[in-house]
Amino acid sequence: MPYELGTSAADFPNRPQTEDELWADETVQECGTHSILDVRWVVTELKDADYGTVRTVSEAEALERSGVTKPTRAQVEALGPLAQERWFGRCAVLHDTAGKPNEIYFWGFSGD
Repeated sequence: MPYELGTSAADFPNRPQTEDELWADETVQECGTHSILDVRWVVTELKDADYGTVRTVSEAEALERSGVTKPTRAQVEALGPLAQERWFGRCAVLHDTAGKPNEIYFWGFSGD
């Protein structure tokens, strides 16, 4: 059954095969997918944060939460509380020990 716990997309052979097909479904348009697919834009300012956005962590936020302006994977836990609202995500550029950008970390909440 659709929406049954323990099922995956592979359990539904008639599932949409493209993102356009997925978004053509009225239920998906109204409720989203409750996944990263609902994120359409990356924004840098709080005033621009809205449904379907992920906002970058500023250097000031990183410094306040983790004590550094260029967080590494070791500081991820300290950044966690920056995402508290449903339907919004956050992302942070994580750096290696030499201070070079190394990866982008995304976290947040779906509508569930």
